[in-house]
Amino acid sequence: MDLALIKDISKSGIALELFTPPVAEVVSVSLVGADKREIQISGRIVHSARSSAGKMKLGLSLTGAQTEIRLFLAKAAEAYRLKLMHAV
Repeated sequence: MDLALIKDISKSGIALELFTPPVAEVVSVSLVGADKREIQISGRIVHSARSSAGKMKLGLSLTGAQTEIRLFLAKAAEAYRLKLMHAV
C-alpha cells in the first residue's frame, strides 16, 4: 500500500501525487474522512507523469456507481478543506 496526496478534485476524478509508480491501470483509493470513517473507491489511470521532484502524478477517472463517486469526492473535498484550515 502506498500513501498518496490528493492534489485536485473534479466531478469525475482526482489527481494524486505519490512516490512510487503504479503497478496496474486500475487502482483502489481509500481515505479517512473527518468522521473517522474509511471510504474506498476504484479508479482507472487516465494520466501519469513523473514530476521534476521524482514523484508520480496520476489522474484517475473514478469508477463505480454515481452515488459512490459523489460520496467519495465529497469526503475528499471535506478532508482537503479541513487540512487547509489546520495549516493556517
